[in-house]
Amino acid sequence: MLSVYNDVSPETKYEELRRRGFDAFTVGEYQKAIESWSAWFKEDPRNAEAIALIGDAWLRLNEPQKALEAYSTSLDINSGQTSLAIRRSRLLEQLNRLDESADLLNVYARTFPDSPAVTIAQAQWLDRHRQRNEAREVMRALVKRHPDNIDARLVLQTLLDDPPDRYANMQELLTIGRSSETHLFGFGRDIFAAELLAIPESSVFFDFVRESALNASNKKTRELY
Repeated sequence: MLSVYNDVSPETKYEELRRRGFDAFTVGEYQKAIESWSAWFKEDPRNAEAIALIGDAWLRLNEPQKALEAYSTSLDINSGQTSLAIRRSRLLEQLNRLDESADLLNVYARTFPDSPAVTIAQAQWLDRHRQRNEAREVMRALVKRHPDNIDARLVLQTLLDDPPDRYANMQELLTIGRSSETHLFGFGRDIFAAELLAIPESSVFFDFVRESALNASNKKTRELY
């Protein structure tokens, strides 16, 4: 398209470059993806998505410093990207820049106090750095504020050590998951991804899994269970 038409709108050019980048990225041609997204970013230098995607491609090329620079630029353009801030914090941690990693999460936790994703990232950071008790309390507080958040309860499950607490949290997870037919497929994927059926408390789920495998109204949901 770009080589044939010179009078297309800027938005059309941006979308074409975006698509070319994704096409290359999908088949593992990360340098080509960077070239397409860099051309997009050159044309639209206030586009936070373009430079963030370039960072993703640099990571795939094992260039963490270049990825970090791209993520930083993207956040400078749009600081509200909490998921990108979490990825940047994790990258800083992997580069052994621990204070910067923790500080970034703390800033975002203060700025977005109701973001479960940021709080979960904080707790996981604490757990990785041998502060399990602190991580557990962070997650308990989050679950208290957002009792129906499945992701929060799944992370809390990994931090609970006392069997009664672990069983109680599993019961709460089950209550949330079976509360609506529309939740079943997503909840089944969560069970699978978190390998919940491989932990000692998994017996809580057995009857529910059998029932869903037999009686769920959606065929894909039955197959999943």
